[in-house]
Amino acid sequence: MKSVQFLAVLASLLASINAGAQTIVVDDDDSAFTSQLGGGVVILMYHGLDDDTGGFYEPSFQPQMQYLKDNNFNTITMNHLVSWITTGAPPLPTKPIVLTFDDDYITVYTTAYPVLKNLGFVGTGYAHTNFVGLPPGPSTSYDHADWTELQEMETDGTIVTESHTMTHPHLSQISDAQETTEITGSKAAIEANLLNKVCRHLAYPFGDYDADTITKVQDAGYLSAVTTQAGLNTRSTPVYELLRYGVNPNDSSNPVLTLSSTFLNAANAGQSGVWNFSSANTPFVGSGYRYAPAGTGASVATWTFTPTQSGSWQVSARWTTSSNRADNSPYTINHNGGSTTVRVNQKINNGVYQNLGTYQFTSGTPYAITLNNDANGLVIADALKFDFIGPSGVKGWMLY
Repeated sequence: MKSVQFLAVLASLLASINAGAQTIVVDDDDSAFTSQLGGGVVILMYHGLDDDTGGFYEPSFQPQMQYLKDNNFNTITMNHLVSWITTGAPPLPTKPIVLTFDDDYITVYTTAYPVLKNLGFVGTGYAHTNFVGLPPGPSTSYDHADWTELQEMETDGTIVTESHTMTHPHLSQISDAQETTEITGSKAAIEANLLNKVCRHLAYPFGDYDADTITKVQDAGYLSAVTTQAGLNTRSTPVYELLRYGVNPNDSSNPVLTLSSTFLNAANAGQSGVWNFSSANTPFVGSGYRYAPAGTGASVATWTFTPTQSGSWQVSARWTTSSNRADNSPYTINHNGGSTTVRVNQKINNGVYQNLGTYQFTSGTPYAITLNNDANGLVIADALKFDFIGPSGVKGWMLY
């Protein structure tokens, strides 16, 4: 009788375990997969968009933005960029780019705002707050957008305002007390004048900063700071030293040439990586797989996983093998405990899911698992598999 009762209880437990069991496969054919050409993000730096405030040929701006739209660039926010750098999520869209505008010149409101709004783009304006709303006069030669105009752009979500300090000084050349005031005071002014605003990002005036400046920016509660140094932002770029490409003005004497070489080179600076499609080697999941040549990690493939249950999930990857494959391909799993990188030998285990480890995930939260080409051979991106183990982190069969 006892054995019958035990078997009944065992059957019930097994049924409940099987009901909770779940496997999710994300293939390179799925919408939850992206491969970034370049594996990084370009930030474009504008100032004034007219002849007075930057020598910029104003009619050039719309064609520049139209070029980005026509060539499938996707603008992202500074919040998105910083989150991707620090956690790997949310994953980047294809051809990501950030648009920034320093100094709060009125042309940010009159020129950039309507163009970006019409194209569905977003940008970030960095304002030195003591000059917000100032017209040309004793304190400045140029007109600046006022708080009402900044609020309009903020509410619309097209251009959000962040800090460029209070008076635009060389931060490394003033006293510690002045530097702290400039950094904290501008943040406070923005939060006081814009509805429900939390100021999270800063641009160093003149690109001037030092180690003490970074510490003060961190202590003030900023999540990032941008420089005036050119370069591509990857997941290894320090978030308080983000890189930007300055867009030089076009020559108004030749208005036909509305796309300057500096703009084109800057916009396309992040498109150097390669992920090619193939179905030459089998077996694979779906219609094929992607591959990237050995490199420095500039090409990044991303699988986005959104668990349906909270708890422990086993993550596994598969690929097709060949003698030209890398034996140190790096998968990075972002999870509740941080991020873990696992290097695998893709010369072996053809078409077999290899365990990358067990990690804690939260239901409904998207997580990014990435693979880059910082490796010694061809890197293959095919499919990932996620097996739910349970809230306890113990597989069902281990209970017996």
